[in-house]
Amino acid sequence: MTSVNPDIPVRHRATAIIKNNDKFLLFHRIKPGRDYFMFPGGGVEEGETVEKALKREVKEELNVSVGNFKQLFVVDNIYAPAWATIHPGQKQIYHFFLIEKYTGIPELSGPEKSQANDQNEYIIAWLSLDEIRRLDNVVPKEGVEMFLKFSFNNGLNPFG
Repeated sequence: MTSVNPDIPVRHRATAIIKNNDKFLLFHRIKPGRDYFMFPGGGVEEGETVEKALKREVKEELNVSVGNFKQLFVVDNIYAPAWATIHPGQKQIYHFFLIEKYTGIPELSGPEKSQANDQNEYIIAWLSLDEIRRLDNVVPKEGVEMFLKFSFNNGLNPFG
């Protein structure tokens, strides 16, 4: 269960939904007692726009440069779970962006690469909509549900 911590300011997060053909890039995170998937991205720094944070985070985490992108939706009222390593209970607002054009080959880089070890794994996974739909361990759950609804409503084939 997540407990809310009102003393920690709201954090905006830029979240990248990177598409290549009919697959989408997620990080498969494996830590002791935790096994989950999440889209790349991270927090918006002071004085930074969400769009600049998106480009910075994708470059830092995956060593690729973002080309064309569009904001798909925003999910409000998500709280970092009690098991989160950074600010458990903090309210977070996720800004989800679709990236279909980028330069480079995604590879683990930046803090994710330097922090990765046997107890803190970051694995790049390219998954279809159907594979994402069947997972029960994608975070934040609310964002993934919105993404799947968006995909269905916009004619993307979940079984492609």
